[in-house]
Amino acid sequence: MLKLYHLTTYEELKMIAKHGAGRSEPPKYCADGELGRGFYLHSMPPYDGKNVILVVSVDVREYAYIPYPKSPNTETREGKLFRDLAFDNRGMMLGDGVSAMESRVVGTRIRNEFLRHGYRGIMTDSGIFVVFDASTAKLVR
Repeated sequence: MLKLYHLTTYEELKMIAKHGAGRSEPPKYCADGELGRGFYLHSMPPYDGKNVILVVSVDVREYAYIPYPKSPNTETREGKLFRDLAFDNRGMMLGDGVSAMESRVVGTRIRNEFLRHGYRGIMTDSGIFVVFDASTAKLVR
């Protein structure tokens, strides 16, 4: 279990406490980031002086490991899957510079395919993690 952090607002904190951090169908407060639609966490506690920092314990044993998402290693199963889902044939990330709707489509496709392949989230070397399956994460405080 890793201890990770999520910066949020008080309103979002209430929703997370009520509904959980991510689910089979992600709630509206899940992000559509470059790693897919899910609940984003960081290995270092973020601080901006006005929001709440959630501490989350995460079981990452079934997480895909993609050290450098901008340049995935296609010799690994998860790297090839990510490359096929997140990049176009020119090597450009599909979620970069697109509308929120297009970003959601790409993010949801990444999330669904990784879950289908047995991955419950993604972790990187930059300290960014995304939770696709909420049963792997437990709110600590």
